[in-house]
Amino acid sequence: MSQRLAKEISINTRERWAELTQKSLSLVNSQKPAIENRLALSCVYSIAIQSTEQHQRSDLGRSALFQFAPPTISSFKVGVYRDIRETTDNHQNTTKPTKIQSSPPKYNQAHQNTIKPIIIPSLQESKIAFIGGGNMASAIIGGLVSKGVNKQNIYVSEPWDVNRDKLAAVGVRTTTANSEAGADADIVIIAVKPQVTKAVCEELGASWTQRQTLPVVVSIAAGITLNSLQEWSRTSDGRSAHVVRVMPNTPALVSEGASGAFASADVTPAEKDLVNSLLSSVSKATEWVDKEELLDVVTGLSGSGPAYFFALVEHMIASATSLGLSQEQATRLATQTCLGAGKMLVESSDEPGQLRKNVTSPNGTTYAALQTFEALGLKETVDKAVKAAASRAAELGNTLAK
Repeated sequence: MSQRLAKEISINTRERWAELTQKSLSLVNSQKPAIENRLALSCVYSIAIQSTEQHQRSDLGRSALFQFAPPTISSFKVGVYRDIRETTDNHQNTTKPTKIQSSPPKYNQAHQNTIKPIIIPSLQESKIAFIGGGNMASAIIGGLVSKGVNKQNIYVSEPWDVNRDKLAAVGVRTTTANSEAGADADIVIIAVKPQVTKAVCEELGASWTQRQTLPVVVSIAAGITLNSLQEWSRTSDGRSAHVVRVMPNTPALVSEGASGAFASADVTPAEKDLVNSLLSSVSKATEWVDKEELLDVVTGLSGSGPAYFFALVEHMIASATSLGLSQEQATRLATQTCLGAGKMLVESSDEPGQLRKNVTSPNGTTYAALQTFEALGLKETVDKAVKAAASRAAELGNTLAK
């Protein structure tokens, strides 16, 4: 009985992932289909890996929704995820699917163009300063170190002793003074809370007055506009740095992130390459949008997206346990199904909708589940959720700019 039930849940779960992803993609295809598709597909695969790896360390049923215990920076150094990642990589390198790869992959080619974790020479030679050493900054630092960037070229300003000690243990340079970390940096990553970003930028701008060439500034502070960042970081003689806004997501903490980026008009192609190289250490997709307001859409899609899937997996696990599976069985089946569906979405030449159809037999079990989704308004619910997140991102940006 349990085996039949487990098999049915596993089959239905794959189809639910495909259905949910298809609904998410339909919301943004009219604006930037190539960009949004890659972000959505990367988001699905990334949170699948994040969920699977989280289950290796703790009870996903307790922490799947909205949060998980992030690895420390030292965990990146010793490779806390090595066994899981090696298993995944070995499977990808040795397995040759016949059906999925039967035609040139439409997604895969575009996706591969954005995910190569290449550290370019200019980044290797650059002094990189992080203002803030929290989870996201620590993830990027860990990615850079793992790719061979000189630790002594990485400077971090972090007020909390515990975070600073972890970073120092990796071998990067640490300080409590923002101006010290960013004084002569080539690239400065603003990784602080939005509420303190203005004060941080003003401090940095004052410290750059004597510099002939200003650094490239990369902000991952949510909601802070380019105009605000440039105005706040002006030097006393009126110069402003070249600024890039980035909207990452939490799967970056397991090197499976998806990021949206927008640059000020004065950012050069070489500087974009520098930022791409920086982000490639933790992101499998970095998409440059041509309008700043599209970062709000990115926020609704991939920025907040991991929580959507955590919520779905949480509810699927609860449903399966109510039908008789143990918490452990349901969690393993759901997280692995999530990972498998994500890989299919990234690697397949089929659209998400076609993948859904491929596993939906007329009047079968999957059909029954999808009909229930449709009757309860899944499309409308996802539409409202993504738009609500995008709208809230815009509201926060307007508030913080005042």
